[in-house]
Amino acid sequence: MEAETARITNGLISAAYGAAVGDGSWEEFVGACGRAFPWSKTAFTLFDRDTRHCSTFSSANYEPGYLESWHAHYSCIDPWIEMSRGSGWTLRWSNETLSMRDLKKSEFYADWLRPQDDNCLGFAVNMHNGPGRNFMMLHMFRERDEPAAKQQYKVMRTVRPHLLRAYEIQRQVALERARTAGLETALDCMRHPVLMLDPDCRIIYANGSAEASMSEGSLFTSDATGRLAMRDSNNDAAVKGLARRLLRPRQVSDPPLLSLKSGDSGRFVCILAPFYSRDARLDLVRGTEIRPSGFILVILDLRRTPVEPGTVLAHLFGLTPAEARLVAALSGGATLRSYADRRRIRYETARNQLKTVLHKTASSRQSELMRVVSRVVDFEPGLTSREKR
Repeated sequence: MEAETARITNGLISAAYGAAVGDGSWEEFVGACGRAFPWSKTAFTLFDRDTRHCSTFSSANYEPGYLESWHAHYSCIDPWIEMSRGSGWTLRWSNETLSMRDLKKSEFYADWLRPQDDNCLGFAVNMHNGPGRNFMMLHMFRERDEPAAKQQYKVMRTVRPHLLRAYEIQRQVALERARTAGLETALDCMRHPVLMLDPDCRIIYANGSAEASMSEGSLFTSDATGRLAMRDSNNDAAVKGLARRLLRPRQVSDPPLLSLKSGDSGRFVCILAPFYSRDARLDLVRGTEIRPSGFILVILDLRRTPVEPGTVLAHLFGLTPAEARLVAALSGGATLRSYADRRRIRYETARNQLKTVLHKTASSRQSELMRVVSRVVDFEPGLTSREKR
């Protein structure tokens, strides 16, 4: 008995993950439930609490004609609608909300359940609870099958966390697909050189501006294996070193932005950001930390794109406009007192802004903040980016 229960449990867990990330489907998962529990009717059901209607997406052991009639005439008074209210529960018996004694007194039971010899008892797995809708997996059975259904309940109690995890994985994958759709088209619209790199810094895709820059070969190109190769060895080591650190997110302390130099005395800012592909869903199944599938590399020419230190740090650390102005002034040689006087604000206000900036940039003092500015925008003390040009 235990061996059979383990076989059914493992089969349903595999079917759930197969529906989320494999070649299977949720219809196949419901079918597997129907074969494992032939005495019960299984269905994925969406309850709309505003209209008090429910819809079945996939079912096993239900006759199609029965479902059509049920949705047309009785779904709006289904007692399971009441069970769908509220949050915080994941697995629940029907008699926790409506006892069999009360159900048998209802018009729903007299007009439909009893004549159809339909399932009276059941339990549900709460898959997703939204503001007005609730998505559940229902398992319904007759009173005479309650002993067998109790064993089914134990199995589903083990399967439930895997089922919820598989469902959440599928939702995240769907969101990721929507987010990355048309990415290459979007990159082509950018006037700055943009490259998509794999974890080994091989070039997956280059937009038009990047192709032109590689043809010139003054700043970067690709080697024989297709890997990104910066012309300056220091630039190359810095970019690839940052890429390696980004593969270990918890170990990254520096911002993903570097200052680069070229042979013609040009100044460039290199922004390196990780991206995640659909293959990352396998890491979700394993329960491991998701690693980037590659990087987006954006190169800004400071001769054409003025970049103030405050603006750069604002994007990196989430500074407010006022905090960004303060950083720009301090990096330009102003004192905190002179900045407060020029902005016509109290000195304490400026001091509090500086404290917030230090906290956001993980700096302990103003001199350390200036080193952060120098590192990310190649800042020369006493000069703003405009003055340097």
